[in-house]
Amino acid sequence: YALGGYLGSDLEQVLPVVSDILDPQRRQSVAEVLAIDTSGSMGACHCAEGSNGMPSAGNRSMGGINKTDISRAGAARAIDALSERDEIGVLAIDTDESWVIDLQQLPAEDVVTSGLRELHPTGQGTDLTRSLATAAEALRSSNASLKHIILFTDGFTDVPVLTALADEAAGLREEGITVSVLATGEGSAAELGAIAEAGGGRFYPGRNLEEIPQIMQ
Repeated sequence: YALGGYLGSDLEQVLPVVSDILDPQRRQSVAEVLAIDTSGSMGACHCAEGSNGMPSAGNRSMGGINKTDISRAGAARAIDALSERDEIGVLAIDTDESWVIDLQQLPAEDVVTSGLRELHPTGQGTDLTRSLATAAEALRSSNASLKHIILFTDGFTDVPVLTALADEAAGLREEGITVSVLATGEGSAAELGAIAEAGGGRFYPGRNLEEIPQIMQ
């Protein structure tokens, strides 16, 4: 009934109930990091299934909406769903990690808009080795009740790196930091799914990019 359901819909307006938790005593605070792949492959349109590491890998450079634009729209919707008590950070990842929005209590709209504009494909490769560690380091300083990482990537990286991230996600889960993975459908889907399973989160193989903003929300 809430996010992904009736919340914000025309139907909710005529229902005799609301689809969100409005009582601050019942609503747990959230600290969330959106770790978004901005490597060169994210500048392409995902059009078909492909193999991890292969040059074509289901991508097409011309036509369609590129994966970075989709991730930006998804991040905006996910942030819009947070309350003023929640915290959000957005981490861009290629061969390095860069905060486009530092983890902080829900910032003003202009801060969010300015930060999300920094999400663009860099033309670099993909190194997810430090992605969870960098996000978790920031989350450890938060006093929020729920701490969560959403990793958005097409998975075009070395498979052993993804395997190691699953082990790391399991350790973070024991700390109280959960991990979900939103994939664009191609790449190492099985290994990406294992990260989310180990991290106590959810895995979404986003084969239909038009659905990704709502799924991220």
